[in-house]
Amino acid sequence: MLFLCLAVVTQALWLRAGRLGPSPKIWSTLIAVLLSILIIALEFRGALILTFVAAVLTGAYAISLNRFAKEV
Repeated sequence: MLFLCLAVVTQALWLRAGRLGPSPKIWSTLIAVLLSILIIALEFRGALILTFVAAVLTGAYAISLNRFAKEV
């Protein structure tokens, strides 16, 4: 959340400065994501497996909902 907020502040500063130069939206978001992944990898190694399992289960649930919606 911290890195995401920093990316939003970067975008706001760019807008406040009158949009000088290219938009920082893509690179600031990419940096925020990479730093978040790095923090998770370094601090919560055991949580990586749980995060992956949760993502897979959520994806499976979304697929099942989509199939059920098409059948109805």
